[in-house]
Amino acid sequence: MATFAAGLPPTVIVLTLYALSRLWSSLLLTAGLALAPRPPGIARDGVALDGFFDLTGSVWDAWYYRDIAQHGYGTELPHDADGAVTGNSWAFLPVFAVLARTAATLLASDYSVGAVVVATLAGGAASLVLFMLLEPSIGRTRSLWAVAAFAFGPMGFVLQVGYAESLFLFSFFAGALAMRRHRYWVMLPFMLLGAFTRPGMVALTLALALHGLLRLVRRDGIRVPDVVAIAVVGCTSAAAGLAWPVVVGAVTGDPDGYLQTEMAWWRQVVPGVDHFVPLSPWFLMGSKVAGPAGIVLVLAGVAIACWFLLGRGRRELGSDVLATVSSYALYLFAVFLPQQSTLRLLLPVSPLLGARMFTASRARRVLTVSSGALLQPVTITLLWVVSYP
Repeated sequence: MATFAAGLPPTVIVLTLYALSRLWSSLLLTAGLALAPRPPGIARDGVALDGFFDLTGSVWDAWYYRDIAQHGYGTELPHDADGAVTGNSWAFLPVFAVLARTAATLLASDYSVGAVVVATLAGGAASLVLFMLLEPSIGRTRSLWAVAAFAFGPMGFVLQVGYAESLFLFSFFAGALAMRRHRYWVMLPFMLLGAFTRPGMVALTLALALHGLLRLVRRDGIRVPDVVAIAVVGCTSAAAGLAWPVVVGAVTGDPDGYLQTEMAWWRQVVPGVDHFVPLSPWFLMGSKVAGPAGIVLVLAGVAIACWFLLGRGRRELGSDVLATVSSYALYLFAVFLPQQSTLRLLLPVSPLLGARMFTASRARRVLTVSSGALLQPVTITLLWVVSYP
């Protein structure tokens, strides 16, 4: 990396690394799709899915974004024979679908092409912002290796498929970077973008509150305009992050429509669950898998996660980075039912790839990047060809 990076601007290096990672992921996706006994996903409404762009831009959850782009959301929620809400497009927010449809129009191409193009470009932007977020704390070389681990990682292929993930990562990292630079008003557009791209931006609102509290406690010269900006941006982003359930209720006439839509996916894993209770999902899954022992395992996992996030080896990343990833981890623990999507939803904690345990020595850097790249065909097989991520 040092030889390759010598004399080149960081932007060029990051984008080159990202381009190489896209070649690797594209090769693996192409091989996986060619070797699959059947195409992944479900071709619905009589739409035949064939070719690389269709099979990376319009299957699994990507189908819902395609449906939103082409038909909108509708005003009635679907129900099964027992009256329970079934999975539907209201679980997916609109920004990615709109941008993918716009890109497809500009390219005079199919939606699938637009979706893959938007996702891939957003993944490159996310990689660049991730470098900028880490570099002030751990330096240029380690930050570049962290970006390489992010782009070549086991879930790196998600950065170019027709999901909203890479666009959310860009907005999430960009908001965290603006917070780190004390550019609070700059945070707002990124937080609003992320809030209507994919659930989870409320975690950055919590991180902003922790950031403001730390500045007050440390007495590091925080001024009244900064306090006002933090308060206004925080309240606005919190409102945006909680707005989608209100929108769903207003359009469908069912105030609980969004949560019941999310419960439709939960019931596929834990039959009979009807209500969302914050901080309960991991315990619910733990008890389903292992009974009382599962509860103990979840508590042990929480203790290990806290130790990892608060360990001395992570402090060099900076309080803002740690507040961001910790807030997001708390968000996942509070609202997400662990299942096959867990690895994908952990991507926003990727700044931790800059920690010493991954980047302190050349051997660790090479091991981290190479192991991620070699694990990627496994995750593509299990989470794209066979099942959904």
